[in-house]
Amino acid sequence: MGRKRKEKKKMKKEQSTRKNRRGIYILVGVLLLTVAVVYTFMSSGEESVEGTPALVITPEAFDFGTVSVRGEEVSTLFLIENRGDGDLVIDDMDTSCACTSATIVYNGKEGPRFNMREHGTNPKWWSQRIPPGEKAFLKVYYNPRVHPDIRGEVIRYVNLYTSDPQRPVVRVYIRVVQVD
Repeated sequence: MGRKRKEKKKMKKEQSTRKNRRGIYILVGVLLLTVAVVYTFMSSGEESVEGTPALVITPEAFDFGTVSVRGEEVSTLFLIENRGDGDLVIDDMDTSCACTSATIVYNGKEGPRFNMREHGTNPKWWSQRIPPGEKAFLKVYYNPRVHPDIRGEVIRYVNLYTSDPQRPVVRVYIRVVQVD
């Protein structure tokens, strides 16, 4: 019998310890939840003060016409406008093929070139901020010498990743007819 009492006492002590731990876990969980709610409330207030960007890009497609495979790289500009009341941030771009690359030109300065993400050469930690009412340009390059074997119509695209909640990813297209 003495042995059973000791085992019972030991079990009660373990149960008490588990209850204490459970209480601590609950307290920590409540504190973390409270911090998350306060942070969310404060963050949502900041967003409403900052406003919302609204990206407009024109045109959304461009046709280079006929391009020779022995020709030089060609380029065009797409106008980017922020018609919202908050800063527009473009923080990444990629293209559909190595023959196509793109940059952002803002205040006369051309940013780094972006290409196919799969190549692993796109700039990291880059972004371009465009304030409300401001304009920038997306400069898209096409190099026909990347694919000297292709003849005929070629369609490529560029993706822009933005802070515009209505257009978080914007895609523009280019078209060429590649000839000898």
